[in-house]
Amino acid sequence: MPYISDLRLENFRNYSNLSLSFSDKPTIFHGSNGAGKTNILEALSYLSTGRGLRRASLGDVVKADAQTASGFTIFSQIQAEFDEIKIGVGARPNPGQLGDEAGGSRYSKEIRIDGETFKNSTVLGDFVRAIWLTPSLDRLFTGPAAERRKFFDRFVTGFDPAHSARTSRFEKAMRERNKLLEKNIMDDVWLAGIEGQMAEQAVAIAAARREVALHLSALLEAGSQSAFPFARIAMQGDLEQLIGERSAIEVEDIYLQRLKDNRPYDQQSGRTKFGPHKSDLLAWHGSKGIEAKKCSTGEQKALLIALLLAHAKLVTQVAGDAVLIMLLDEITAHLDAHRRAALFEELGDLDAQLFMTGTDHSLFSAITDTSTVFEISEGGVVV
Repeated sequence: MPYISDLRLENFRNYSNLSLSFSDKPTIFHGSNGAGKTNILEALSYLSTGRGLRRASLGDVVKADAQTASGFTIFSQIQAEFDEIKIGVGARPNPGQLGDEAGGSRYSKEIRIDGETFKNSTVLGDFVRAIWLTPSLDRLFTGPAAERRKFFDRFVTGFDPAHSARTSRFEKAMRERNKLLEKNIMDDVWLAGIEGQMAEQAVAIAAARREVALHLSALLEAGSQSAFPFARIAMQGDLEQLIGERSAIEVEDIYLQRLKDNRPYDQQSGRTKFGPHKSDLLAWHGSKGIEAKKCSTGEQKALLIALLLAHAKLVTQVAGDAVLIMLLDEITAHLDAHRRAALFEELGDLDAQLFMTGTDHSLFSAITDTSTVFEISEGGVVV
């Protein structure tokens, strides 16, 4: 199994300089709150397609007391069966923009793989696929639909790294359309061109979501005897439903007409009311037949883990030679001893490199002897 063997950070969050070495064994980071455990997971998440597990602007990630012009650097090395692959991800200041307080617009992401520079993070999916679970997701089922949609889109990106670029292109075109409508520029040719871009990306987004939801549902059904509850899921959205009933070309035509018909309403409201940006992830506790949002805190965490495990199995089927890394922040929270043991057993059966954090080292005692353990203390590391 390929794995990330080295990680080096410069001016990243609370780390001026940090160098770590890993093996293919699980890695555990423990320490007090605020020490920097999650920051290491975030750095690892930047090695995959997307904006990282916090979705932070690049400017917010640069170490606060670093020189503004320095940006940050993440260097990693992947140990493959017959090769070593070097991946670097960094934020470099845009000339003349450092005085701009617009956050991430001051910096551009730079990606280098074995010395070659890339601008699009989609290429990272050929080398690293990342799955993560953080404490903020403990409220996923009771929070806003936008958070569930982003959560599921990360699942889709793990399956198909190009999904992230599709969602970005759709959102960019939607913003352009909203601006034209706001300025009352009702140029039919101009609007039709933008709406055509939106429709093409929207149908691809909805189709990818539906495909991943179907794959996950099958894996969840197959794992229904697990120590974690059987979860049922579905994507709720007009386009996702239409994709299941009609051809992609028909759905694209329907969406185009809907966008054209809705121009007056969207102009008045200042936003696009219909599209994949309005979809929601629905989830139920399968054996109890109740909505996930009505389950206890512990059951919601267990349902999330069931989804995570199914997703990991799905990604390993399509990842090819890419490293699958699982970034599990405070993963043992809300789990009793029985479920912790079951979690460690199921994680051990996956073809993935595991990185876990926790404030209480004792909760990992069952796997400490077979793991690499780092104690994190105020931006420093003790092996």
